[in-house]
Amino acid sequence: ACRRGERCLYLAFEESQNQIIRNMRAIGLDLSPWVRQGLLKFHAARSTLYGLEMHLAMIHKLTNDFQPGTVIMDPITNLSIVASHNEVKSVLMHLVDFFKNRQITSLFTNLTHSGELETTTIGVLPHGHLAAALERGEQRRAQPGLPALEVTGHGPLQPDAGIYHH
Repeated sequence: ACRRGERCLYLAFEESQNQIIRNMRAIGLDLSPWVRQGLLKFHAARSTLYGLEMHLAMIHKLTNDFQPGTVIMDPITNLSIVASHNEVKSVLMHLVDFFKNRQITSLFTNLTHSGELETTTIGVLPHGHLAAALERGEQRRAQPGLPALEVTGHGPLQPDAGIYHH
């Protein structure tokens, strides 16, 4: 998204901005230029810092202020620390609708327990990031301890060359 000149809001519920940038650099993706250019904004807050309603209000405010084309929530699993499964599910459905109505691409990650395979439907992707996977409704199964994702899409899709790394 940043490579295309779009703003991206990264909501981190587990790791700090510096840790995420360091981890991504280790796999060959340097996010720091996008932060310096103002295209990538991190908001790192432990899920226990606020109640669920305050997280929701903060996400609304950050989204309205920054006006991103893409929002990443990583990991949504941590929200279950501050609320019940049904409350978290309700808030996430609200956020999917909130992002969808603004045509904001959204990506939600979900942590699984070691050795457990889980599929989670994540977000609304109205434009270009994972076009090939979206068109097929592709699922990516996790290795033990890593997120397992099912990606869903909405609207016209355009491939983003060079985004897939194995």
